[in-house]
Amino acid sequence: FLAAGSTWLFAQWRSGLLHPLSTPTKWFFALAAAGTLSSAGSAAPMQSLQVSLKIWAGALMWGVLEQLYRDQPNRAKQILTAGAISLVVPALVAFLQLRSNSGTEAYLSVSRIRGTFVHPNPFATFLVILATIAVAVLPHVHAWARVAAWVVFLVASVLTVFTYARAGWAALVLGLAVIGICQNRRIIAALVVGVLFVLVAVPSVTSRLSDLDNQRVDGRGDPNSLAWRVDYWKRLVPLTKANPVTGIGLEQVLASQPEKLQPHNVFVQTLVETGMLGFISLCGLCISAARALRRATRQMAPGLGRGFAVGGAAAAAGVFFQLGSENLLTQAAIHWYLGAAVAWAVTLGGLAPANATQTP
Repeated sequence: FLAAGSTWLFAQWRSGLLHPLSTPTKWFFALAAAGTLSSAGSAAPMQSLQVSLKIWAGALMWGVLEQLYRDQPNRAKQILTAGAISLVVPALVAFLQLRSNSGTEAYLSVSRIRGTFVHPNPFATFLVILATIAVAVLPHVHAWARVAAWVVFLVASVLTVFTYARAGWAALVLGLAVIGICQNRRIIAALVVGVLFVLVAVPSVTSRLSDLDNQRVDGRGDPNSLAWRVDYWKRLVPLTKANPVTGIGLEQVLASQPEKLQPHNVFVQTLVETGMLGFISLCGLCISAARALRRATRQMAPGLGRGFAVGGAAAAAGVFFQLGSENLLTQAAIHWYLGAAVAWAVTLGGLAPANATQTP
C-alpha cells in the first residue's frame, strides 16, 4: 500500500489533480515523520524505522481517501460496503472462539476473544469503529443496506462485550452517546437500557469492572490494570531526558523495559519514543480532527453523507478516548478503518456550505 499509495499521490500531483491535504492529515504525516526521525536516536535504528512505516501507512491512507472522496463522493458507498464485509471473517473466528474457548486469551476469571487480531484490545477498537458507523448510517439506508447495518452493529457490539476490553466498552458507550447527541436523542435512552441489560445478563462484565478494586496476587497478574499502567507511565516518562526532541526510538520501550510491554498510552509512548516532535504532532492531529469533525456534523445536510460524518465523529471519540490506555500508535489497521470515516468528514465537511450537501 505504501508503494501504490505514494505513487498514485505523486501521479496526482504531477498531473495537477492533487487537492490540498486537510489539517488533520498534515499533522498525521508530521507524526509519521517524527516516528522516522526517532530512529536516529534509537538503540535499534532499523527496527524503529521499520515500525514507523506503520504510521506512514495510516497517514497515507487518510491522504488517499481524501483525494478519492473529493473527486468521487460516491466512493463512500463502496467504502461502507467493504467495511461491513470485512467484519465477516473476524466475527466468524470470534464466535468460534466463544463456542470452543480456544484461541482466546485467558485473563484471571474471563476468557477474552480476539478474533483475527493478536490481542483483544485492538479487536475491540476495530469493532467499536464498525459498530458506531453502522448506527450512524442506519437512518439513511434502506432495504438490504439497512439490514446489513443492523447486523454489523449487533454483531460488533456483542463481540465487543466478550473482548472484556474495558476501554473498548467505554469507547462504544461514548461513541453511541455522540451519535445520540448529534443525530437522535432516543439512542441515549436505548444506550442506558442496553448497558443495564448487559450488566444483568452478563455477570462477568460486572466482575471485570470490579477488578479495578482488586489487589495484585502473585502468579495471577495484576487485575487492577489501571494502577499498573499509572505506575508504568511514571517510570517511562523520565526516559524522555535521554533525547527530548526526537525520543528514544519507536518500539524501544518494549525492547528496553524488563516487562517487555508497550506503554499502554499513546501520548506517553509518543512523548518517550518520538520526543516533543511526535507529541506535538499527535496533539495537533487530535485537536484538528476534533474541530473538523465538529464542523462537519454541523454543516453537512441531512442524508447518508452526514450520517457517515457523524459515524466518523463517534468512532474518533471512541478511539481518541482509548489513546490514553491502549497501544494504538502503530496499529495501521485501526488508522485505516478510522480514516475511512474521518477522511470523509474532514473532506466533504470542510467544503463551502453550498458543496457540503453532497452525499455518497
